[in-house]
Amino acid sequence: MDEVDPSCNPVQPLLEKGAGGDESHAVKSEPRVDLQPGQEDYSTYDIVRAVQFGVMARVYELVEGGQDVNEMDRENVSLLHWAAINNRLDIVRYLISKGAIVDKFGGDLDSTPLHWATRQGHISMVVLLLGFGADPTLRDGQ
Repeated sequence: MDEVDPSCNPVQPLLEKGAGGDESHAVKSEPRVDLQPGQEDYSTYDIVRAVQFGVMARVYELVEGGQDVNEMDRENVSLLHWAAINNRLDIVRYLISKGAIVDKFGGDLDSTPLHWATRQGHISMVVLLLGFGADPTLRDGQ
């Protein structure tokens, strides 16, 4: 969690329990009793949420446990997309080291992680992705 940027908030909507829609990313409303004030239990985070929030320890645990780094979520979005749009530099480095495809297309606009980082103005992420071979000439659906 070294790279937490307070100006970056995960962009995938987190639904309150019972609000309808996909509840796989629902915010848990009841706090854990055994945690100290200010602590959060990340052990229940799925891989998408861990990537979005920059919980490197949980990402590592899930990937080392067999999570496919190129698997697309229900929105046809890869982990690398979520890491790029949320400016999670360490997570991008790790995912790529584990075989994540840099120029994977996904999402509604059929775009790459580089497109997502560019739209958000995450210059350091853009530079990092280009350094890993992201192709700036690829076009998205827009």
